[in-house]
Amino acid sequence: MAVNSAKLDPVNGLREQILETLVEAGAVDRSAIARAELVASRSNQPIEQVLNQLGSLSDEDLVLSYAKVSKCEIWNPRALPIDISPDQVAVSPDFLRRTRILPIKIASNKLVCAACDPLDHENLAGLSFATGLTVTILIARPADFRNAIDRIFQPIMPADEVIDQRRLERDIDQVSDRSEEHTSELQSQFRISYAVF
Repeated sequence: MAVNSAKLDPVNGLREQILETLVEAGAVDRSAIARAELVASRSNQPIEQVLNQLGSLSDEDLVLSYAKVSKCEIWNPRALPIDISPDQVAVSPDFLRRTRILPIKIASNKLVCAACDPLDHENLAGLSFATGLTVTILIARPADFRNAIDRIFQPIMPADEVIDQRRLERDIDQVSDRSEEHTSELQSQFRISYAVF
């Protein structure tokens, strides 16, 4: 007897429907999905999210497929701007960034949120538990989420870490003019570090 995986795990069934919807719409092909499955298995992320992060799937196609399958509405930041301060929600900015859930407003006993993954029931349930509110979900385009979360939680630099633009330009000129053998000396003197991506 064959077992239908969608009946055992409704979220996985919805994710399978999303992938089928994307293929039928011509938004992605099976080879892109196969590649994303490999990455998803190692990163523990949903395949459709991996497709988006790899650039194989546009934000618009992603949210349209979520809307079709989940029956959630898509968040429009201009029509429904954020009307809540971070301190009104009893969760950390790290949780919001990691789960890609953005509180929008509190109305009655409901917390309206925009989520990049409206099928992330585990984290949405955690948010409901932490706040004691019923959570209503809108689907967020990943770019809209990033813009909003960066605007809300701008990193605040301590006074001793504020960069003096003139000193920075002078340091860059010195580093550019020096030979490679002096690089390590400059690193320790000016606290310069190199990020390799």
